[in-house]
Amino acid sequence: MSTSSTPVAECVANHWTINSLGQSPCEVAGLLAQVCTGVRLILPQLPERNEYYGPNSTNQNSCRCSSVLYSLISACAHCQERNYVEWSKYKENCTAAMTPHSGSFPFPLPPGVAVPSWAYQDVEKGDTFDISAAIISG
Repeated sequence: MSTSSTPVAECVANHWTINSLGQSPCEVAGLLAQVCTGVRLILPQLPERNEYYGPNSTNQNSCRCSSVLYSLISACAHCQERNYVEWSKYKENCTAAMTPHSGSFPFPLPPGVAVPSWAYQDVEKGDTFDISAAIISG
């Protein structure tokens, strides 16, 4: 979660990750996380160090552990020109019951949110978010 002193994650202008509604993957990820928690997740800007977004042992749930949220969060890191982690590292704090099948989101999408098709890619196969495949699928 971001505090008032922490800059909010923003993508560089005209980035391919912006959806049809003009929402960044950082914003869409926060809106999807709200489905499970009731509180919108606001992703802070990633520092230049090797930090990443991901569930920890106290905040994991079915939304935070979904591959769709992982893909959106990875795209959020990428559009900030930062690194993101492999799927296996991202989900290491998730129980098997909390990690839905790759390429799916376990809840109905909230109104006013457009999830790009690239967010549903299979991340199990390569153990990562595939930027090249995402760009092609648009």
